[in-house]
Order: sequence, then structure tokens, then C-alpha cells
Amino acid sequence: MQRFNLKVRLAVMALIPFLFFVGIAVLNAKETYHQYSEAQKELHDISIFTAISNLVHESQVERGISAGLLNGSLSETDYDAQIQKTTTALEQLTQIPAIPSHNLNYQGYKDIRNDVRTKKISPSESISKYTQIITQLLELQIQMFNKIEIAEVRTALSSVAILEQAKESGGKLRANITSILSKNTPIDDEKFSLLVDLKGRIDGNLASPGLVLPPEEQNILKNFSSLPEWQEVNRVYKLVLTQAEKGDYNANPKDFFAKITTSLNFINELIKGESAYSKRIAERFESSSRNSLYTTITVLLFCFVFLAWLVYSTTKNLSTQLEDIANHLEQQSTEVTGEADKIAQSSLRLSEATQEQAAAVQETSSAIDEINSMVSKTTDAISQSSEMSQKSYDSACKAQTAIQEMLQAIESINDCSNEMNTQTLESNRQISEIAVVISDIAEKTKVINEIVFQTKLLSFNASVEAARAGEHGKGFAVVAEEVGSLAQMSGNAAKEIADSISNSIEKVQNIVKTTAARMENLIQQTQGEVKDGVLKAENCKQCLDEILERVKQNSSLSNEISTASQEQAKGIEEVMKAVQQVDVAIQQNAMTSEQTSATAAQLNVQSERLNSVVQNLLSVIKGRTNNKFTPDKFATEENTESELKEAS
Repeated sequence: MQRFNLKVRLAVMALIPFLFFVGIAVLNAKETYHQYSEAQKELHDISIFTAISNLVHESQVERGISAGLLNGSLSETDYDAQIQKTTTALEQLTQIPAIPSHNLNYQGYKDIRNDVRTKKISPSESISKYTQIITQLLELQIQMFNKIEIAEVRTALSSVAILEQAKESGGKLRANITSILSKNTPIDDEKFSLLVDLKGRIDGNLASPGLVLPPEEQNILKNFSSLPEWQEVNRVYKLVLTQAEKGDYNANPKDFFAKITTSLNFINELIKGESAYSKRIAERFESSSRNSLYTTITVLLFCFVFLAWLVYSTTKNLSTQLEDIANHLEQQSTEVTGEADKIAQSSLRLSEATQEQAAAVQETSSAIDEINSMVSKTTDAISQSSEMSQKSYDSACKAQTAIQEMLQAIESINDCSNEMNTQTLESNRQISEIAVVISDIAEKTKVINEIVFQTKLLSFNASVEAARAGEHGKGFAVVAEEVGSLAQMSGNAAKEIADSISNSIEKVQNIVKTTAARMENLIQQTQGEVKDGVLKAENCKQCLDEILERVKQNSSLSNEISTASQEQAKGIEEVMKAVQQVDVAIQQNAMTSEQTSATAAQLNVQSERLNSVVQNLLSVIKGRTNNKFTPDKFATEENTESELKEAS
């Protein structure tokens, strides 16, 4: 039976994820194309929105001129020129594909223009009919706005719608005030309220927080209120409201129409700028979608080609490598069979050598047993000698400890004597400090004597000065005499204190000298006796140290001999263990050699099985029928293997 080769099978396996990837890539491209189509649709709707805005503006201007024509303030030439502009804007709107033409009132424009030219309608009726058409256009503009889905574009167009409302209210205000100025008559309350409402809508829309404009257009809007034309419009508007009851406005309707038209054109420029801004946003979005679509298609084609090449090269290389591996395995299986025969022969030679080693190890083990018996007896005798040495060492250690304690007691006595000497010296030092303090007091007494001398001298000088002063100095002489008496008394007291202090210093110094001499004699006697005791204790300690050192050396030698004997015994035991392990290893080698022979036979069987597997692998790779490999052959080989295991 002919089979498919491995290349075909791998190609079929790789085709499934490849098709899955292609499906996902196609869906992604479809989504990107949908975004690009939506961006184009958005751009188309914005163009319609902008064209409608242009038509609304021209219609608003035509509405104002029609009212001026009916009032007599404007000429038919102005009206015809504006009709031409409005018609051009209407044609531009109709040329855009997919425009809902049923919302464009062509016939309405014709009827209103005929009525205005023939003057069959009043200015207010003309304004009303034009307003209906403009309202329809604004509704169509709102429909286009609702179709917009880009958030930034909707924000910009919502600002356009607010400006359109302001401009529409301005257009109505232009038509009504132009008509009022042309008639130059009073106006009723309804007309008055209409004007106020229209002006309020204009100001409210221009100041609406919903206006989101670029920075340059925001600056333009801020400058709108300072325009001379708009200021003139405000002036005329206030004049009309002020003179509403009288009707004498004293204003040229044609000039007012021109001023307010200029102002509304200013607003229209803002609308055009915002519309262009929204168009740029949509164009940027459309360009981004187009680039994304082209990128997606390019990546899709590249990935398709790359995956196709990858599948082809992978299947080809894998098939080639597997075929090489199979050929190599076939060659190795033949080499394994030859090596298995060599292993079987080597295992037989190993078995013979192992038996000879076992006999030699047995003789060595008997000799080591005899040596071990003699070493054990020597170890017992050395252990008894070591115990006696240890007891002598313990007794010497106890005597050494007693001598050490006696030395510590003598040292304590010596420390107490030294401490007493230190305390005595400290007491003498403190008494000496008392003598120093008394000396300081004596020095201070000398200062007092000097003060007494100076006081006497001052008293004498005061008496002399009082005598010179005569009668006026008698009171001062008495004071000087009393001061002299006090100084004399202070001098006597200071002299007595000095005498007492001198006697105290002499007594303190005598006491200190006597006490120091007595304590020094006692300390010298105590230290001499302590030194004799320490010397005798040191001699005893030295003798015991020599005895302890000899006992320690004897014990150390006994321990070393015992340790050496034990190490010899352990070494002999280790040798015996090693001989036993060698014996066990030799027996294991004998068993291993037998198992190696059996394994070599099994290896021959497995090499034949490997050859059969290799043949089957080649048949899978090359796609040909293989009759050499069967399950029955596997069963026969397994039975042969089990028989070889039982034999081993």
C-alpha cells in the first residue's frame, strides 16, 4: 500500500494554522477597510455640511436685500447680484454626490424671487418665506451633523451650528431693522420684543460655553465686539429701541444694512474657519485610516509569503534531517551489535580473573585476624596504666587547687592592707586640705587688716577736712571719728582671728604628721608579714607544680600509647572491612560479569528491534511500504528477551 511521504503530511498539518492566520488577517483588513470607508463617508458629510452653511449665508443675505428692495432702501441691481451668489452656492451643493435633493426647495426660491420683483408681498412676508427656506437648510445641516461620528469633528461642527444660529438671528435682525429704518415709523410691542429677542440670541450664541474654537479663531471672536461696524449696529439697535414710540430714527437703512452685513460676514468667516478645521480633522482621520489599510494589506501579503516559505522550508529541512537521522540510526544499530559481541567476550575473561582474586583475598583475611587478636591484648594493658596515671594526676590537681586558694587569701589580706593605707593617705590629704582652707582664711584676714588700715586713713583725712571746714564740718568730723572707732574695732577683731587661725594651722599640721608616721609604721610591718606568707606559699605551689607536671607527662604518654594502640586496632578493623568489601566486590563483579553476558545478548536483540524501527521510520519519511516490521516480530523478540533474563 503506497503512503504519503512526510513532506506531504507536514505540509497538511501546517496548512491548518496557516489558514487560521489568513482568516484573522482578512478580518483585520476588512475592519481597517471599514474604518477607511467610514472616514471617507465622514469627509463627504462634512463637505455637504459646509456647502449647506455657505448656501444658508447667501440665502440670509438675499433675505435682507429682498426686504430692503421692498422697502425702497436697496435697488434691484443689488438683489440680482445676490441672487447670482445664492444660485452659485445652490449649484455647488447640488453637485455633491448623494445629496438629499428633496430637501432643497428650488421652487421656493423661484416663487419668492418673482413675488419680490413684482412686489406682490410685503417685507415681513418676504422675510418669513426666506426664513422657511433657511430653516429647512438648517434642518438638513443638523441631519448631516447627526451622521458625524468622530468626536472632534462633532465638537467643531457643533460650534459651527451655534455660530449659524447667531448669524441667522443677525440676518433676521438685519431684515427687520432695515425695514423699520426704511419706513421711519413707530413700531408696536410685538416688533419691539422680536428685536430684543433676536439681539439677545446673537449675544447669547456668541458667548455660549459650547463654542469650542481653535486659539486663532477665539482671538478673532474676542475682537468681534470691538469692530466699528458691530458697534455701529449696536448704536442703531439702541436708537431704534429708544425711538420705538416716536418713529424718528434718523438713520440710513442702506448704511445699516452694509454695517450689519459686514458684521455677519465676520461671523461667516468664523464659520468657514471652523468648517475647514473640522474638514482637516476628518481628512487626517481618513489619511490615518488609509495608511493603516495599506499597512495591513502589506503586512498581510508579507506574512502570507513568509509563512508559505517557512512551511515549505521547515517541512523540507525536517524531512531531510529525519531521513539523515534514520540512516545514522541504521548504521549505529549495526555497530552496536558488533560491540555487544565484544562485551560478551570481555565479561567471560572478567569472570575468570574475579575467581582468582577471591581466593587471594580469603588468605589475607585469615592473617589479619591473628594480628587483630594480639593488638587487643596490648590495648587492655595500656588502658589500666592510663587509669592509674589519671588518678595520680587528679590528686595533684586537688593539692594545687588548695595552694591556689591559700595564695588568693594572702592576696586578699594584702589588698585590704593596701586599701587601708590608701584610706589613711586620703584622710591625711583631706586634713591637709583643711589646713589649706584655714590658710586661705588667714589670707582673707590680712585683706581685712588692709581694709581697716585704709579706713583709718580715710577717717583721718576726713577729720582733717572737717577741721578745715570749720563750723560746717563738725557733723562730718563726728562721722569720721565714729568710722575711725569702727575701723579700730575691726582691726582688733581681725588680729584676734588671725592669731586663732595661726594656732589652728599649727595644731592641724602636727596631727597630720603624727598620724601619718604611726600609719606608715603599721603598714610596713603588715606588708613585711604578708610578703613572707606569699613567699612561702609560692615555694609550696612551685613544688606541687613540678609534681603535677611530671604526673601530667606520664599520663599524657600513657594516653598517647593507648590512643596509638586503639588507632592500630581500628586500622586493623578497617583493613578487615576493606578485605571483606573487596571480597563482596569480587563476588559482585562475578555476578556483574554474568549479567553483562546476559545484557550483551539482550543488546543484540534490541539492536535488531532498533533496525526494524529505523526501517519503519524510513518508510514513513519516504512514503513507501515496509514489510520488514511486524507486531509478531516484536512479540518474538520480547519472548527471547524474557528467556535471557530467566537464564541470567
